[in-house]
Amino acid sequence: MPELPKGFRYQGFDWSIGGDAKKVARNGNNAETDLDKLEIDLDGDRPDSHLAQTLLHELLHVADNAFPPDDQTPEPHIRILSQGLYAILTDNPDVRRFIWPENE
Repeated sequence: MPELPKGFRYQGFDWSIGGDAKKVARNGNNAETDLDKLEIDLDGDRPDSHLAQTLLHELLHVADNAFPPDDQTPEPHIRILSQGLYAILTDNPDVRRFIWPENE
């Protein structure tokens, strides 16, 4: 699996991604997203497949933050969506390549 990205750009803002297991473990989570600091921290001690699914989950939180607080997606729904999207994209490389064509 590719190396964990150090960051990403969303709606003109640069976000950072870290794999600080100790920072995340303090709150008993697999990851944390700080919407004010534009940071996602993941438990970097987890297997790659778990990190990928967790990053997708946190990215959905970032995108969901565009809605007013009363309209944001509940945590159980984010979990179901991230697990479902991860499974679809992992198990169906043709679908993944259609959505994100590889550069040739």
